[in-house]
Amino acid sequence: MSYDLDYPQSRIEKIAIDILEEIQKPEPTPPPTGTINISENGEYDVTEYATANVNVAGSMAGGYTVTFMVNSETYYIASCQQGESITEPPPPQSTSSAFKEWKDKNDNVITFPYVPSADTELTAIFVPASFLVHFDNSVQDETGATATNVQGTPTYAIGKFGQAIVGDGNTTIKYQSDMAFKYDAATSPFTLEFWFYCSTNNDYNRSIFGFADSTPSNDNGLIYANGNKVGLYKGGQKIYVNSVGTNDWHHIAFVFTSTGSKIFVDGELKASNSFVYNTGTSNIASLMGNGNSGLEMLNGVSLDEFAIFPYEKYTDNFTPPTQPY
Repeated sequence: MSYDLDYPQSRIEKIAIDILEEIQKPEPTPPPTGTINISENGEYDVTEYATANVNVAGSMAGGYTVTFMVNSETYYIASCQQGESITEPPPPQSTSSAFKEWKDKNDNVITFPYVPSADTELTAIFVPASFLVHFDNSVQDETGATATNVQGTPTYAIGKFGQAIVGDGNTTIKYQSDMAFKYDAATSPFTLEFWFYCSTNNDYNRSIFGFADSTPSNDNGLIYANGNKVGLYKGGQKIYVNSVGTNDWHHIAFVFTSTGSKIFVDGELKASNSFVYNTGTSNIASLMGNGNSGLEMLNGVSLDEFAIFPYEKYTDNFTPPTQPY
């Protein structure tokens, strides 16, 4: 393109302006539904051409923010438009405790999907374990139950998290606690869970955990293994899962409530019945058994992260814990 230098200057400028406007002016685009475009001078209509440089940012119209707090720190932030719902974030973790629920500032328990009606702050509620043994080269309970009697020499190996205790057929540990071993599921639901590794299939019932005054007894209830079968037996009442699997770690959770008992394996419900479990009034419990009532000491099975929580921790299928308590 060339210009005639004798052409009137004003006309040349007009042509240049026309060309520049053709290059710089885009066709106006309506804003996305539900947005307000904010500039330095307030609300801005993007359907009109700009007459000067302007910074514009989009924001939600009628939207809400939900902030999830864990131990007074921001854990997760979710946003949605009015009338829409948000889903629950992954459960947070806490040392020696289990995440139970989210509550708002009015102490209301929040269920998901959750539809907020304003900007909201939710707080994570944790419940401490009433009994918890990590087995990291120790049989010490983290909650204060005393290991009053250790028979044999505990053997440890690589566990699901850290170390695990190995059932060698010669070891049992007795614990004493005024609170951890007294439950009546009719009035106080509770959850007993652990990681389980079976390295051999045998035909003997072997005690994993028993609630008893002195020795594990079917009268108080026994969590047992028979090869890779896992269950609970008490005075003719029982619940069990026939096959858990061998040579791999599996998460086992017994949930006892006023309506019955459940067993979850790797987060999936595998057995349920109407048996309402009562552990009795004993303040003694035995880990890995002592051969009482026809049950042998635990052998060929390793245990990790053995815990009891004083509430119904699992109601539906779930993702097993991804780290130690």
